[in-house]
Amino acid sequence: MENKFIFTFTMGKKQYNGSGIVRKLIKSEELTIILNKIQGIGPVKGNILKNLLIAEVEPLLHPIMNNKERKNITVYHQDFTRQKD
Repeated sequence: MENKFIFTFTMGKKQYNGSGIVRKLIKSEELTIILNKIQGIGPVKGNILKNLLIAEVEPLLHPIMNNKERKNITVYHQDFTRQKD
């Protein structure tokens, strides 16, 4: 299962926008978050941010992963990016 997301967070007085991908394999219990490069956020703060995002996302994925009728689930993809005029 893979889901793209966009998020906003504040560190100190500065607000950052970021995006990334959440991946969870059905056979694996591990949740993986891949963040796109955010200017001003290094590897240490990036790992802290990943851990915070995992804590927020994991409860949302739990009901989906425990569904016994997974074979009948239809997957839809929606792109919410704004079109340029």
